[in-house]
Amino acid sequence: MTLRALLAILVLALLSKGLFRDMFAFTASTDDARRYLGWFAQVFSCALLFWMPVLLYKLRPTGLIRLTGPTPSVRHVLTAVFYGLALLAFAWSENAVETLVAAQFDREFAYSTWAYHADAAPGSYRPGELVAIALRLVVLAPVVEEFFFRGLLVPTLRKTKSIHAAAIFSSCLFTLLHYPKLYLVSSLVFAFALAYLYMASGSLLLCIAIHGSFNAGVFIMEYVAWPVLARTADGLHQPGEWVVELVVFVISSAILLRAFYRYRPTVSKLDRHGGGVGQNRSYSAR
Repeated sequence: MTLRALLAILVLALLSKGLFRDMFAFTASTDDARRYLGWFAQVFSCALLFWMPVLLYKLRPTGLIRLTGPTPSVRHVLTAVFYGLALLAFAWSENAVETLVAAQFDREFAYSTWAYHADAAPGSYRPGELVAIALRLVVLAPVVEEFFFRGLLVPTLRKTKSIHAAAIFSSCLFTLLHYPKLYLVSSLVFAFALAYLYMASGSLLLCIAIHGSFNAGVFIMEYVAWPVLARTADGLHQPGEWVVELVVFVISSAILLRAFYRYRPTVSKLDRHGGGVGQNRSYSAR
């Protein structure tokens, strides 16, 4: 499969997701109907990202297993979960920093950028609905998105581009898929980290572990811890109101920078020697 084919699949997934979302806004008569139809739109988008490449590549279960790469150790999985939570802390605190800076100029606009509005509660969900949301966030999305972006797109880019160019291009496309749900800076950092990790380790399972732990944290923050995180528009411009978020931002940034400089030599070595995942990989594994 060529890069054009993967881009066509991504565009189709984006268009279908946007079309369904806009159509549902007009056709759904109740909040429950909008929830169910919105959930269907997201699942349908994931189905396109997974099944279209599988059918075009004619991948069988053995081919999918080969695509996941080496099985990581328990220690490596736990490390991946730790970095997933560090990325989550960075995303949350980075949003706080953006809100604080914007509030110095326009408090209403700043409030619109904050993810946890005091006057916009997440709503009431039945246990079955929460289970469905959790499965989509923690299982479905990480598996499908890592399969498409890191398992397929990064190796395809790597055949003709450097490691850094492949990471940048794939990260921008990943951010496009999530915009505006995720924030630009943290989404790019998240995608960069996973692209470099996959090219250095060859393990898709590690990327899924990071992605899954990140999304699990998002689920808890949005549906469980929301009352603690919620803010009103008052006091957004005062740095003293954001002490916890600013401390988390500094600590999470330091952790991610340390990880970058720790693994940078490995990635740079692969780039100098023309190595890395995917340059000679065949996706016709049966």
